[in-house]
Amino acid sequence: MEAVDTESHTAASGKIGAVVAQLGFFHLKDRGGKNAFISQLIRIFALFMLIGLVFSWFVPETKGNALEELSDEIDD
Repeated sequence: MEAVDTESHTAASGKIGAVVAQLGFFHLKDRGGKNAFISQLIRIFALFMLIGLVFSWFVPETKGNALEELSDEIDD
């Protein structure tokens, strides 16, 4: 049993991120004129998706592994 419920923290972080994105991008979209910043916002979203894709491919899955396995401290 975990001392801290990580699933609820993950869900809460996602919701907070969505609220920040909505509030921030709502104000940014009209920067320089009505809907003038939309193309730059799309590029920002694309960059975030690309970073997420890179992390998904190159960061190894750790679920089910012991801390010793992850840090390569197992004595053979």
